Amino acid sequence: QSLGAELLESLEEASAATHLIATDGESIFRRTPKLMICICKTPNILSVEWLEKSSIKQQLLDTDDFLLLDNESAEKAYNFSMRESIRNGILARKKGGLLGGWCVYICSGVAGNKAPSVKELTLIIEATGARVITSLNDSDMLEPHCIMILTSDPSTEAQRNEFGVRKMERFGAQIVTTTWLFQTILTQQSPNMRRSEMTSLPSARDTVAAVGSSNCNSNSKKNRERLSHTMSSDESSTKGEAGDLSCTGKRNSSGSMVFDLEYAASSLFLEN
Repeated sequence: QSLGAELLESLEEASAATHLIATDGESIFRRTPKLMICICKTPNILSVEWLEKSSIKQQLLDTDDFLLLDNESAEKAYNFSMRESIRNGILARKKGGLLGGWCVYICSGVAGNKAPSVKELTLIIEATGARVITSLNDSDMLEPHCIMILTSDPSTEAQRNEFGVRKMERFGAQIVTTTWLFQTILTQQSPNMRRSEMTSLPSARDTVAAVGSSNCNSNSKKNRERLSHTMSSDESSTKGEAGDLSCTGKRNSSGSMVFDLEYAASSLFLEN
């Protein structure tokens, strides 16, 4: 405070931080909720030496000489490079945040299972630029290809069978684990860069990739109406076209045609 700075102590305030003192030089570097939030918001991840020397000079010193770089034990333990994370984070923030444009649904049983609490998870995810959603109901969602479904690592059978999860995965939602999320945040690498490490439920839609956030809201009402027509069906299948969707048509028990989106469509998906 003597330097004209404000100390932010609560986790709720962490996203407003401009500088983070990540270690006092003696304690072990830890992947705390505050670190996960701040690394999404600021490049100034510092050692306590910056604060101590600024206090001596009675002015806030330039941070370049005090960035927490080349902490070999921490970088080896968490498999990342702080230098690269800071650089990646700067680029990610220019594009709206690491997960800007995504909606994240947290499955039951994730919080507290080798993961932070629901409140902490929500704040961490929001710091990435994503929005946390609490339901996978059609009326609540945006475009499926902009939805991430967060499970434990490994995911549980109950999470895989949770209402709406398998359906949304068929339509393009990404199933990701807490391990993937935390590593993505720590490295500040975008989902497209780390796509090979995402997990997904068994599906025939292996060639579909999520597109950028600029398309997440396009034709959303029209596409929600299309998705609402997709129900479970018998296996008698017929190939067909539905507007600009390339899909597989199937007849259900009542003889009506329903559609299961499996391939690339201009308004929903792009191919790898």
